[in-house]
Amino acid sequence: MMAAQDAACPVWVHFDGKQYCSPTLERAQQDVDMDETMAELPFDRTLNGDPEAVPSILYADITHPLFGQYHETVSKAAKEGRTPYRLRYRPPSSDDRRPLCVNGYGVELVLKRTDYIVIDDREADANKDAESANAEAEISSDTPADLKPLTTSELATIGVNAASYIMSSADPLDALLNVSGNFPRYSSVVAGQNATEAFIKEFKGNRATFLPQGYNILWINGAQVEPRQINAFSLVEHLKKERALINQLRDTGLSASEAIRLLSHSIITQAQVDDEHRCFG
Repeated sequence: MMAAQDAACPVWVHFDGKQYCSPTLERAQQDVDMDETMAELPFDRTLNGDPEAVPSILYADITHPLFGQYHETVSKAAKEGRTPYRLRYRPPSSDDRRPLCVNGYGVELVLKRTDYIVIDDREADANKDAESANAEAEISSDTPADLKPLTTSELATIGVNAASYIMSSADPLDALLNVSGNFPRYSSVVAGQNATEAFIKEFKGNRATFLPQGYNILWINGAQVEPRQINAFSLVEHLKKERALINQLRDTGLSASEAIRLLSHSIITQAQVDDEHRCFG
C-alpha cells in the first residue's frame, strides 16, 4: 500500500480484490492486488462463515474509533454465513510510542571476580594424612563438619567410598546411622575416604553374580528381606522373629553372638538357596 493510501484508510476491509474504506462497505475505494495474503495466516483472528465464500479481511487498529463499526458490519455478514471474517491487527497510526511500565521486573548487576587466586598447596599432601585420620572422628561426632562442595570425580565414587567406610568402621551400624542421618554434611568427609581393595573386589563380585546395578538387597542375620517388605512394620516384625530364634538358640547353651554367627553362616545361606532351586527348578 502507498503511504497516502494507507493514511487515508487507517481501517479498511479487503474483499474480493478490492479495498473498502467505509464501514458500510457500499463502495470500493480501489482495486488491491493482494492474492498472496488471501490464505489464512497463523496470527489471524477468524470468525468462519461459508468456507467456500470469499473471505473478508479487516485490517484495523482495535483502538481506532471506527473499528467498532467495521467489526459490527463484517461479523454480522460472517454470522449470516455470507463470508468468513478474518481480523488482522495493525499498529496505531500515531507515532506516540511511550514505554510500557511493567510492575514486578527489575535489573540486577552481578560483578564476577576475574582475578586469579593463587593458593599454596605444597602442604596439601602433608595434611591429607591428618585429615584422613580425623575423618572417623568427625563422622562419629555429634557436630559434623560444615557443608563443602564436591568435585565431579568425588561424586562419581562417593557411593562406593561411603559403603566401604561404613563396613570398615568399628561399629558399622552406628556409622550407617551417622552418615545416612545427615549425609550432606558428612559427604565431604566420606568422599575423602578411599574404598579398600577387599571391599571393591567383593563389590564387583556381588554385582557380577547376583546384584545387578540399580537393585538393592537387605539381609538381616543372613536372611534376605524381600524388597516389598522393607518398611517399618515388616522390619520390626522380622526383628522380633530373629530375637525369638536367637533366644531359642541361647536356651541350648549358645551365647547371643554365637547364635548370630550360626544364623548368618554361609553354609546355612547356601542350603536355603539350594532348597529354593529344588522347589522352583
